[in-house]
Amino acid sequence: MNKSNVKKILYISWTDFNWHAYLLANSIGAELIFIKRFRLNKILPKIVNVIIDYLYKSIKTIFLITKNKNDLFVFENPPPIGAVIGYFYKKIKMNFKYLIDAHNGAFEKPMISFPFIFKAFSNTEAVIVHNNPLREKLINKREFKDCKFFTLNDPIPNIPYYQYIGKTKDYLLVVTTFHGDEPIETVLGGIKVFLLNNPDSDLEFHVTGNYRKNLKVYEEYKIFDKIKFLGFVDQKEYHKELQHCLGVITYSVRDDVQQFATIEAIGAFKPFISNRNTTNLHLFDNKMILTNISPSEISEGIKKFLSEKENYKANIPLLRDNLTLKRKADLEKLISYLHI
Repeated sequence: MNKSNVKKILYISWTDFNWHAYLLANSIGAELIFIKRFRLNKILPKIVNVIIDYLYKSIKTIFLITKNKNDLFVFENPPPIGAVIGYFYKKIKMNFKYLIDAHNGAFEKPMISFPFIFKAFSNTEAVIVHNNPLREKLINKREFKDCKFFTLNDPIPNIPYYQYIGKTKDYLLVVTTFHGDEPIETVLGGIKVFLLNNPDSDLEFHVTGNYRKNLKVYEEYKIFDKIKFLGFVDQKEYHKELQHCLGVITYSVRDDVQQFATIEAIGAFKPFISNRNTTNLHLFDNKMILTNISPSEISEGIKKFLSEKENYKANIPLLRDNLTLKRKADLEKLISYLHI
């Protein structure tokens, strides 16, 4: 392609760093700018900090749009404010084009109730969602009749290898952020049932995420020697934990979400245990351990994983190939439609 015909794309993310945004921007040849959090004095109430942070990011977004003469802008949602700014800018400048990279939360309250967000969806070039079940649900809703939805699963990342200093026991890596859509209390309840039923097991469970978001759960389960709370870890430390674990445990209460932790596990050639939601069944049924969200089923899932982990590990190469081919085809559809 003639370089003069290559479109200039700018992806704007309202985060300090976002692995998903990095991978997507790289896929479509976009420049990526992170608008980092405006950090204020902790004395101020949290809501005041959030308002000032969002006001700062809104001003910065408008400045970037005005300054950069790009052919296409990409706004992450949530939060929905960037997309709404794009909509109003399009009202002023008719040839302004933008794309919305929408996560599940974008279609749930309170984000979907944000003023003018439906206008923003209706006036965008396209909306990217990250799994087919979510797309199928949205295209049948009247309020999205003017939207052009594209499915684009996250790419399988190459997880770098880092040496683990010192010896460690076998462990499963429990990937969580202690966010509201992750049933961490039920997951830890399942681990507790497994440990009580298997007192001679040396298996440990390393739990990621900022447990200070739920100190009640932390206080209840920190008494178990075989449950290690890692707290927030940086990307390098997380990849190290991922490379050296036996497998991954990741759960979400959402039915139509694409959990990035499952994709990262496949990237590290690690089998995983997750829940039987629509997306997981669509992608991983009979190839990974999927359970309902209950302590007893999670405990049984762990037991089954330990006895059959090599069989599930053997499924990973085919899963990698299938997911890579599917994403390549979906990405080609998107690029063809956008003429980029």
